[in-house]
Amino acid sequence: MLVWEFIRKRTAENIYKIISKAIDKLRYFPEIIVSDDFSTYKKVAKMLNRDIIHIRHIHKGLRYHIIIDAIKHEKDKIVIRHIATTNDIFKGENVFMTRESNTIEKKRGKGKKGRKREPENKIRSRTRQTENESKKTKRGGKNYFKKGVPYLYRYRVGANTVSPVWNDNDYTVEILSIVSKYFNRKSITSNIVEQQFSLLKRLVNFGVRRNKKEWELTLYLYYSIREFPEVVREIINDSRLCSRIVRR
Repeated sequence: MLVWEFIRKRTAENIYKIISKAIDKLRYFPEIIVSDDFSTYKKVAKMLNRDIIHIRHIHKGLRYHIIIDAIKHEKDKIVIRHIATTNDIFKGENVFMTRESNTIEKKRGKGKKGRKREPENKIRSRTRQTENESKKTKRGGKNYFKKGVPYLYRYRVGANTVSPVWNDNDYTVEILSIVSKYFNRKSITSNIVEQQFSLLKRLVNFGVRRNKKEWELTLYLYYSIREFPEVVREIINDSRLCSRIVRR
């Protein structure tokens, strides 16, 4: 645990500050950030303004899907390679499929915000066009598992290498090789953190009204217990508690 903070809203600005504090405690800028698919994390990963691999673990539906976003910053644009696959690709000797696509976003300049006002007739025609398009297309985020180009790769556990089998993309091989360094024989997942917060929910009564200071003390106690579990044993041994409470 590097940083935690008690905040009212998970805005991009708040999350960016917290992640920046965590990065400041590391010796090197991280190659990879793993999160769930909460949309704000995608924005924060780009706000870091550095080349980074952002892995998103999808918790809806099948729960084993991941999207690897290789974010590359260029002078006036951000180029993102989206690699959609499953979280068990590095657990053993494996041939696995990916769906891949690219997104290019312009970087916003520091000039005056806003744009010139368009003539009224141009606005009306554009509004009608947008309404017609919205009727045809379904709302919601992009499905990278359906729209991407399919590729096949082979992963060798002993050598810890990724090589193309069908279709060839050297950049993707480079990205997957970096990710495999950290997840050799493991699933790529953010569930470790999710499990910790599930445990926290069981230990703490969230129905009780507390002010911010009381919440901070409660969370500080929780993370202290995680770091020094032997303290809990000492307290339990010195207390007269019924067996049910001791087990909990």
